[in-house]
Amino acid sequence: MMDLPARLRPTIRIETLVLAVVVWLIATANGAWWSAATAGVSWSRPSSWLFVGCVFAALVAAHFALIAAVSNRWIVRPMLTLLIIASAAAAWYMRSFAVILDPTMMQNVLRTDRHEAADLLNLDMIAWVAFGR
Repeated sequence: MMDLPARLRPTIRIETLVLAVVVWLIATANGAWWSAATAGVSWSRPSSWLFVGCVFAALVAAHFALIAAVSNRWIVRPMLTLLIIASAAAAWYMRSFAVILDPTMMQNVLRTDRHEAADLLNLDMIAWVAFGR
């Protein structure tokens, strides 16, 4: 494919890219957490929708602040790529094992041995991370 002249290439600000990725990750990669956070919520009440909207906005703001603070033009794309891959892997584990990745669970992950890690890394997980299913 031929290179487009610089004036025809679409551009996006770093902050906009980070915000778009954060919104997408909060909305899609946290199904198990959203299920737990909204368990018992009556969706017929406007206050429930307000609660979920406020939680979503707070999570987006917190993640955006953390990621945007360390983002610059040289590292933003590799960093967001790794973040998306790690989030997809975490989403697969949360869906497959019905767990929420909290600090205790992360300690368990870091203390696993080679044999256990080999059992957890399988074709289903690789397909989920690579293709979203």
